[in-house]
Amino acid sequence: MKTCYYELLEVSTTATDAELKKAYRRKALQLHPDKNPDEVEWATNQFALVRAAYEVLSDAQERAWYDSHKSLILREDDDYGNTSDPECEPAVVGTSAEEIMRYFDPSYFAQVNDTVNGMYSVAGQLFAKLAAEEVAAGKAQGMPEFANFHDDSPQALAVAAEMLYLPVFGNSRANYASETRVFYTQWTSFASVKTFAWKELYRYSSAPDRRTRRAMERENKRLREEARKEYNTTIRSFVNFLKKRDPRVKVGAKEFEIQQRKKIQDDLKRQAERDRAANEEKMREFEVQNWQVEDRDEMAEMEAEFGEDWGKKKGKKGKKGRVLAGDAVEVFECIVCDKLFKSENQFAAHERSKKHKKAVRQMTWEMMQEGIELGL
Repeated sequence: MKTCYYELLEVSTTATDAELKKAYRRKALQLHPDKNPDEVEWATNQFALVRAAYEVLSDAQERAWYDSHKSLILREDDDYGNTSDPECEPAVVGTSAEEIMRYFDPSYFAQVNDTVNGMYSVAGQLFAKLAAEEVAAGKAQGMPEFANFHDDSPQALAVAAEMLYLPVFGNSRANYASETRVFYTQWTSFASVKTFAWKELYRYSSAPDRRTRRAMERENKRLREEARKEYNTTIRSFVNFLKKRDPRVKVGAKEFEIQQRKKIQDDLKRQAERDRAANEEKMREFEVQNWQVEDRDEMAEMEAEFGEDWGKKKGKKGKKGRVLAGDAVEVFECIVCDKLFKSENQFAAHERSKKHKKAVRQMTWEMMQEGIELGL
């Protein structure tokens, strides 16, 4: 016989969080093995029920859901799956929301092991049945995306994961990252593809006119959508109910978080190394411009040639290059040598002279000593 969670904790349905916590501690002391030396197994099982009751009622969201579905959860009869359409085959209807509510009972999962009555077998069989019904419904409606899924096969648990529409629950040895985490991620967003046509109240053939038929269609659609929403919500709630009690999640999530953090750190380290290598490559490919630096040998030669006079000429300022135009004669000026020429040919010949080239080299060297960049 199923017992109400409030009765297990011996509190009222309006109990506060503080009252729930106090009641839970009191029951935990009463059921401690030391106080029940002759009934250790019974006390252990009872405590598992009390703990499950407290976990549900201490969570505001789970408590609200439990309160609104308590009568269905506590039902003992097998009158599940009744439909509005008496001619609808049970195989078409499949598992109902009311049937799933039977599993909101911690006694189903008191044994957290892989035995026949253990948590992983009981929950695994239920989810396998739900997945099979979804694929069968998809195929019955001719949905092409369901053609290659094998959840509805008797050997569904033996086929590869990519051939299944929904992941299996797995056993106690399931890998958290690749199995358990994937299972909870997909099932917590479960959305049925069933038609829920068995929830329809009216037969369109009995409509006397179009207006009545449209009214029937609207009402039938509302009933289908309500049933779909209730079914989806019930399954998602059950998945969360189970997730809180699955020891694989608590242990696996912590290890997964550590691995993910390490992976992020390793990725950042590799990215930093790639960036550093790219920067070094750019530096190697960078070409120093001729006007930015002179050849080392040439610099040494200029140092020997002009070094002694540097101190004497350091304060001397050069003039900016320009072409001087008089009233009658155009004059060309060499700002390096500080000379004037009456013709362009004379100026060009001067620029080719060794004396001028030497003067240019000297000015370049002097300005480099002062840190000035010349674009010559």
